[in-house]
Amino acid sequence: MTVKNTSASSLTLSGITWSGDFSAAGSGTTPCAASLVLVTGASCTLSVTFAPALGTIGTINGSIVLADTAPVSQQILDVKGTAVLPLTFTPTTLTFAAAQTVGTASAAQTVTLTNNVATTLNPVIVGSGDFAAAAGGITPCTGTLPAHAKCTFSVTFTPSAVGTRASAVTVTDTANPSVETLTVTGSGQ
Repeated sequence: MTVKNTSASSLTLSGITWSGDFSAAGSGTTPCAASLVLVTGASCTLSVTFAPALGTIGTINGSIVLADTAPVSQQILDVKGTAVLPLTFTPTTLTFAAAQTVGTASAAQTVTLTNNVATTLNPVIVGSGDFAAAAGGITPCTGTLPAHAKCTFSVTFTPSAVGTRASAVTVTDTANPSVETLTVTGSGQ
């Protein structure tokens, strides 16, 4: 980010602060820093970093504040970022709508797993309770999942009792957080 003195006189930066999950530091050939004097028309540069807290998802707002000796002594830049989990599921939850006879397996439903990070992950997918998960679908999850790629897996439901059955499919990988879960429900008859 470039900061330029557009006033008619020189000013001195007195500090740089930030809020939220953002930070700022001087960068480039003329880094913005406390005590830097900017003559009329001069500029300096900042690098702004977004590092959302572990487990945070959604839009996060913050600000970068430059304090200086100008008549309006604070210049505020509103910043926004979007945090996502390393892996996400489509659909976000899975429901077997039709009641399934106890002890028999349902037809498989396909789930898409998306790698949202810039590194390769090795997801391990495990069903639990009355739900089994295995590689399946158009692009089966069979080992490594490249950065920003998608793969698919299938889930089947074999109820062990009558009534609503709920559990989760767990995906373990090397990202942070390293375990993510897909809630699954069905009904046994």
